[in-house]
Amino acid sequence: MLGTVIVGCGAIVADLHTQPLRRLQHLSAVDVRVLVDRDPARALTLRRWFPDARVATSLTAGLEPGDIQLAFIATPPGLHRSLALEALQAGCHVFCEKPLATRAAEAQELARAAGAAGRVLAVAHPRRFFPNTATVRSRIMAGDLGGPLQFVLREGSPYEWPIATDAAFRRETAGGGVLLDKGVHCLDTLDSLFGAGHVLACWDDSLRGGVETNSKVELAYSSARGLVHLSWDQALNNGLWIRGPLGEIRMDSHQIDRYHWRSPGTPWQQNDCHESWPSDLTSTGGVRRTPHNYYDCGDLEWINLVRSIHSLESPAVDGVVAARVLQQIEDAYRIAQPLDQPWLAPSEQAFWRERHWHATQGAPQDPLPR
Repeated sequence: MLGTVIVGCGAIVADLHTQPLRRLQHLSAVDVRVLVDRDPARALTLRRWFPDARVATSLTAGLEPGDIQLAFIATPPGLHRSLALEALQAGCHVFCEKPLATRAAEAQELARAAGAAGRVLAVAHPRRFFPNTATVRSRIMAGDLGGPLQFVLREGSPYEWPIATDAAFRRETAGGGVLLDKGVHCLDTLDSLFGAGHVLACWDDSLRGGVETNSKVELAYSSARGLVHLSWDQALNNGLWIRGPLGEIRMDSHQIDRYHWRSPGTPWQQNDCHESWPSDLTSTGGVRRTPHNYYDCGDLEWINLVRSIHSLESPAVDGVVAARVLQQIEDAYRIAQPLDQPWLAPSEQAFWRERHWHATQGAPQDPLPR
């Protein structure tokens, strides 16, 4: 049984992680012993699910009894690096909400620290367990679409995630806006499909001192090139479209266990996906499960973590992969240009461009927080 500390007791833990943790606790795989939050009231609210857990206001205090082997970090991103490093240095395995850090160098540092300590470092990316992503990856690798490939990935909706503070909207605590929030998932999906890639161009609407609400990033991979379009304030035609000379694939964001395919000149056909992952903690992983929604993927992600700690498999996303995606985001922020907003009058557009965070006068030399 892994003595576990939850660091950050906000909405994301309550909504996405409480039930998988309770199931693992029922299986005697984990034991949530400490709830850490700067606001004790939030920790006490979460305590209704883990009544035997003690409450602390810092990770240092939470680790003091020495009975913790796993730290789950779910604070604002700007705190991830320091907390993960403290936990690793204390001998804990670490499971961190995305993004692992706000800089690629910080993620690389954590990967090295985990390796030196002989501990597992995993990052929460439940989309790695989407059956359609796994199936489409196999089709791409088999050459079913031919090459080279083109893609468009859109993900946008009005921001409605329940929040306890304004940390998500301040660069010094969040590290970035929609690109670091939604974008880290999208870029990780592309990494799983196409391998390592690099940024060609970026446009966003961030003003000085704030974070971006809309972002577009152009990327290139060894076999594909395309655009990622993200938004916190408008509903987009969400999904991933991939086109090659031999076929075309469409993956709707709300259907994780199916995708649509068509050959040139033929109608779209729906394909169901049956990819599965181990859903037990035995050495053989004999019980497997095909997830059908985001919560199913969260369950499998936690099982993958525990199996990784017991050397039964590897984390779906570790520090090395997380650093690769963060490098793309860092590169995008560094070259970001003002995003066109054609609905503005020319004078308003000029006024806005002058206040873009990369405007010549007064632009920060280093746009990312340390």
